[in-house]
Amino acid sequence: MMEGLPEAARSSGGKPIFYLGGLPETPDKKRRNAFNKGYFLMLRNRYSEAIKVFRKCLDLKPTSSERTALLLLIGNCFFHLSEFKQAEWRYRAAESSANQTGDSEGLATALGNIGLIYETSGEVDKALDYKQKSREIVVGAEEARLAEARALEEARAVEEARAAEEARAAEEAKAIEKAMAAEEARAA
Repeated sequence: MMEGLPEAARSSGGKPIFYLGGLPETPDKKRRNAFNKGYFLMLRNRYSEAIKVFRKCLDLKPTSSERTALLLLIGNCFFHLSEFKQAEWRYRAAESSANQTGDSEGLATALGNIGLIYETSGEVDKALDYKQKSREIVVGAEEARLAEARALEEARAVEEARAAEEARAAEEAKAIEKAMAAEEARAA
């Protein structure tokens, strides 16, 4: 049932979900370098050091999606340190940031990770509730993308039909013009 859904909608398998919010491609060199350093540290299980770097990155005026991503990354580091209250606090801050800016991917990730906190603490009903909210956002976003794709395809089809009709009308006008010229030539 969940096959084909984006990562944020799938079960996390006991691990937090990552969302990078464009940080690897940010045009701001200081932010990009700070992110890369923090990410490198995190991938090497040096979570406390990564948290410090990600916090500094928050001071470099990130975009709204980058802010959401940094809060999620800090939360993920705390999660791996088994500091679940700290992780939850960051995930909720990311949820708030994503809500304020309409960042549906960041929001879905935050909700999924909050669900993971509840799962870890044995609160299964709350975990399922948050994971379901995450899935609904992802599925809604996917449906919106599909609707947009269908609308674009319909617009292309209408444009092609209009162009074909114009071409047919031009051919018809040429044929009428040719017939009239032939009629005039016979009459003369």
